[in-house]
Amino acid sequence: MLEIASGTTGEYEPLPIHREPDGTQWGYSPVLDLELCWVERHLRFRDPVTKEFLPTVTEERERREEAEAARDAAQARARELEAEIRRRLGQ
Repeated sequence: MLEIASGTTGEYEPLPIHREPDGTQWGYSPVLDLELCWVERHLRFRDPVTKEFLPTVTEERERREEAEAARDAAQARARELEAEIRRRLGQ
């Protein structure tokens, strides 16, 4: 059994653990309103409604870096287009 602190008493209370056919083990935390899943030797948080995993710190960092790179590329392209427009207008 996994134990987690209760939001009401501050005491640790056991969470019932369930096992899915694929071997994933999980328990629901009413305090967090999330499922805590043991996946590939790592603890992951999962939305109990959508069953989607919340991103890990590493995944979130990678998403942010990709978004920043895309933004930088778009800004560079916008500067190139602006320069081309000015060149064509003779400015």
